[in-house]
Order: sequence, then structure tokens, then C-alpha cells
Amino acid sequence: MSGADENAPIRTRALVVDPASMIVLWANEAAHGAAAAGAPVDTAVPMAAELGVTDAITRVAATGEPHYARADLIPTRRGSMVRAISLDRLPNGQVLVLMEDAWQHAGKREPGSSGRTRAR
Repeated sequence: MSGADENAPIRTRALVVDPASMIVLWANEAAHGAAAAGAPVDTAVPMAAELGVTDAITRVAATGEPHYARADLIPTRRGSMVRAISLDRLPNGQVLVLMEDAWQHAGKREPGSSGRTRAR
């Protein structure tokens, strides 16, 4: 990736989950800690219950249809911290869970507005 800081840590947390046992089989470096291999999904995925992650893993494993969820963690007037989760079935039947926390601005910027947001 040209222009990317190669030394910057990867923020997206990735897990591979066994849908039968709901156990994490693999986790990338960004997800280590509570998400270490062998951990239950509800421990490894922050806000798993609120986002319906275990039900979604079961559904994705059964249907092969991807699932996307997001939750506002810290809403403010200017925007909110958002947790986004994406689940996809792998060819071997396991489920890949991708998670990322990101800042989402509340308003759209007017061209040439020097950063001011327009009213909705």
C-alpha cells in the first residue's frame, strides 16, 4: 500500500471461530488478549451479546450469507465512536469475524467550508 505507514499497528481485529463450539480458533495480533485461541466468542468479542454475534455466527455458518453489524459506542454531537463487525463463512465452514472501532463524523462537510459541518 503506497503512502501507508508500514510501522503503524493494524487496528482491525480478526478471529476465526468454530460455529459448533463458539470457540476462537485463531486471532490476529490486533485481537490478542481476551481473543486468544481457545477463548469463547462472547469473551473474545466486545459487546457480543448486544450485537447478537453468537446468533449471527450460527446463521452465517448455516446459510453462507455474510452479516454486518455496528453499534455506536460513544455518541457525541460531532459524531460517535462506532464498532463495526463483519462475519463471513470460510470454505471450511468456520466463520471469520472482523471488528474495528472507528470515529464517524455526524455531519457532511460543505465544499470549502474549512471543516464546518452543515445542518441536517
